[in-house]
Amino acid sequence: APYPQVLLLDEPLSALDARVRDRLRVEIRRWQRMLGITTLLVTHDQGEALALADRVAILRDGRLEQVGTPQEIYHHPVSDFVATFVGTSSKVEGRAAGPDRVQVAGGFIPLPHQVLLSGPVVLYLRPEEIQLSPAGEGGLPGRLVVKSFLGSVIRWEVELEDGQRLFVDVSGREAMDLKEGEKVRVAIPAEAVKRVEDVTPQQAGAGMRPI
Repeated sequence: APYPQVLLLDEPLSALDARVRDRLRVEIRRWQRMLGITTLLVTHDQGEALALADRVAILRDGRLEQVGTPQEIYHHPVSDFVATFVGTSSKVEGRAAGPDRVQVAGGFIPLPHQVLLSGPVVLYLRPEEIQLSPAGEGGLPGRLVVKSFLGSVIRWEVELEDGQRLFVDVSGREAMDLKEGEKVRVAIPAEAVKRVEDVTPQQAGAGMRPI
């Protein structure tokens, strides 16, 4: 199909190994931009979608869940499904402590903007924006549980005082001295909070209402 007006790609890289897939992903993006061809790419690989697309549409059970730029989809998910489906996120429960912070496991997590909250809430956190420090230096108290080596970073699963767990990404050099079972402090800045949901008493255990 020489010089098509629209290029349709249905999981074109799914059968390839990781190295070839990464190289062809760059090539497809380069050619698509150079030729200016409108391209519709269908993929289950979220990294592929975020890397190649100017706009991403998230489908769930045949319905559009969210449409936006890769940055909007990643940093401003509109639902529980998008927040947990795109990228890695941790779901942490707490209780509203004013319009700009939430109480969780013996400490507080600041919110990126003021919202009207009351009672129990759920936060969705991105692991790359959370920091670990030695025990006794501020933040939420926690314990290192599971270590996963991902090459450029080490992903720790951290258990908070109330038993909830969250993921934290630490660069390899910074994580060299950390050991499983070690007590740490977890610093969660407002930028790590990508979504807040208010759980009303009527809805507890039956879904959440987005803020």
